Amino acid sequence: MRIHTGPVLYSSFNQDYSCLAIGTRTGFRVFNCDPFGRSLVKNDGGIGIIEMLFTTSLIALVGAGEQPTHSPRKLQIMNTKKQSIICELPFASAVLAVHLNRRRLAVVLESSIQLYDIANMKLLYTVDLNYNPNMITAMSPASDMCYLAYPTPVPAPPAGLAGGSTSVSANSGSISSSGNPATGSSPSTSSSSSHAIGGDITLFDAISLHPTTIISAHKSPLAALAFSSSGRYLATASSKGTLIRVFGVPDGAPMYQFRRGTYPTRIYSLAFHPDESLLAVSSATETVHVFRMTAAGAHLHQQQRMALSAAPAGGGAGSGVASPDWVSETASIGSSVATYPPPTPSASGASDTASAPGAGGPLLSSLVGTASSAVSSLWSKRSALHAYLPESFVKSVLDPTRDIVRARVPTGVGERSVVGFAGGSHLMVVTAEGYLHVYAMDVEGAVAGGGQGVDECVMVRQYRLLDDVAAS
Repeated sequence: MRIHTGPVLYSSFNQDYSCLAIGTRTGFRVFNCDPFGRSLVKNDGGIGIIEMLFTTSLIALVGAGEQPTHSPRKLQIMNTKKQSIICELPFASAVLAVHLNRRRLAVVLESSIQLYDIANMKLLYTVDLNYNPNMITAMSPASDMCYLAYPTPVPAPPAGLAGGSTSVSANSGSISSSGNPATGSSPSTSSSSSHAIGGDITLFDAISLHPTTIISAHKSPLAALAFSSSGRYLATASSKGTLIRVFGVPDGAPMYQFRRGTYPTRIYSLAFHPDESLLAVSSATETVHVFRMTAAGAHLHQQQRMALSAAPAGGGAGSGVASPDWVSETASIGSSVATYPPPTPSASGASDTASAPGAGGPLLSSLVGTASSAVSSLWSKRSALHAYLPESFVKSVLDPTRDIVRARVPTGVGERSVVGFAGGSHLMVVTAEGYLHVYAMDVEGAVAGGGQGVDECVMVRQYRLLDDVAAS
C-alpha cells in the first residue's frame, strides 16, 4: 500500500504473508515474517512501490521520484539473488500500483491497466478505464482464478436526454482484440472519458482477457479491494467505511456483509486469512477489526438463488409487494450482479472482436443500472422478503455481522496501516511509522463466548523496521 506520510512510503506482504517489504526515501528492505528477520536491504534511491512474487527472487520496484534513476514512471523487475535489474518498463504516466501472480503482471496507471505475461514480460492487454488516482484495483494471487477487479466505468446518458442537477459525461466502453504485436500495441477495453461515480466493480479475466461480471458492491465510491488466496472471494469497502462486503468470484454472488462501525472512516487495508476463514480490516481509526467467515455463509449464494427462484413472482393484496419487478430483477442477476457476454472467438481461435456492454452505450448503462438498483431493492423490501424467505436467510443477507476479535494499534488516528496474518492465530499490522505489530488472536475462545462482547487481541511482539536504515 502506498503511504504518503511518514518514513515508510510503501509496505506490502507477499501473497502468503511469509514476507514483508517496505519502501523508504533511501531504498527498500525485505523481511521474513516467521521467524522475523531482515533478508535484504538496498539503499540506492527512494522506492515508492515494492511488490513480491510469493517467495521467489523476483520483486517489482517503482521509484519514489526523488532521484532521476528512480522515476515513478518506470517499473523495474529485480532478481534479488543476483541483486540485478532484469527488466525495465517505462510508462508515459506515473505507476500507481503493481499486482503480481505466477501468470500475470498488472501495472496500474492513472487511466489504464496494462497486463503482461510474467513469463516473458510481453504486453497482452490494456484496459482503459476511469481516472483512478487512488489506485483502487486488485488482482487475485491464484493462477487458476486469475481475475482483476477495478471500478466500473459509467457511460453517459444517451444524447438529448434531459438531465437533472447533476450530469455525467462519458464515452461508451468497447473491447477490441485487434492489437498489433509487431508494433507493441495490445487489445484494449476503452472507456477513457468516463467518470467513476459509484461502487460498481468490474471483474476481468486476466487469462482469457475479457471482462466477465459487474458487481454492484456499494452506493459510495470504492475505497479498498482484496482477493482471497484462492481467488474465490473478493472483499470490498466504500469511502464510507462502515460496511465490508464479500462477493463470490467469478459470479459476483453476495457472500458476507460485515459492519466495521457506525461512523464513517477511511479503509486502508483488507486481508483474508490464508484458509479464508477470517477477514482483517484496518482503517483510519486505531482499531483493526477481524471478521469470521462461517462455513454456512460460504454457501449463501447457492441458498440465495434457490430461495429467490422458489419465491412467487408477485404478492397478493396486503402482501407488501407492489409489483414482481424486485423479485425477477434480483433473481436474474444474483442480487447485485450483471454479466458480460463472453468474447466471440475468431476462426483462428483468438478473440477477434469482443464487444463490451456499452459498445453503443445503452447496454452497459442497463447492466450497471440494473445491478446498482438490485441491492437497494433487497434492503428496501426486507419486510416483503420475510413473507417468502426463511428468517435465517434474510438475516444472513441483510444484517451485517460484527467483528469476532479486534486489535488496538498504538498509532495516531489517521495513520495508514497494512494488515496480514502469521500462522494460524496471529495478526500482523504494519504502520506508516515503520513498526510491525504482531497480535495473538483467540478466535475459538471468542466463538465459544457466544458473541458476548468482542475479544481484544494481545500484542505479543513489536519490531522496528527502520532500525539502522542509514547504516545498512
